[in-house]
Amino acid sequence: MRQHDNKQEPLWWTKNITYVTYMVREGSSLLIGVYALFSILYILLFYTPLETLAKWAHPAFDPLYKVIAMIGLAGAIIHSITWLAVMPTILPLKMPKAAQYFITLCLIGLWLAGSYYLSKTLYYSCFNY
Repeated sequence: MRQHDNKQEPLWWTKNITYVTYMVREGSSLLIGVYALFSILYILLFYTPLETLAKWAHPAFDPLYKVIAMIGLAGAIIHSITWLAVMPTILPLKMPKAAQYFITLCLIGLWLAGSYYLSKTLYYSCFNY
């Protein structure tokens, strides 16, 4: 029996834009994970019994947390937009490219509107001292 030697190049996924988009989307989830881990750490520090440590660890006063939050936001935006761009292509309907682009733009618009609404209702009500 003859053995088949099928070796992949290390950057095989860079030859197709679909694969590149997929890898960028999956890589952006790592940024979201870093943000989630730092958020959990700050929540744990914020609820410590020591009041001075809790004040120091508050995300509103720490510039490192703001940088981590921006990294998480960038990852969430990249992940969301690339996922919403894939949505019309995985539908079991035959659509022209113009209809796919229109559906993608509508999904991104709904995502932006929902994000704006949530930021206005949740964020400002939680941090309005």
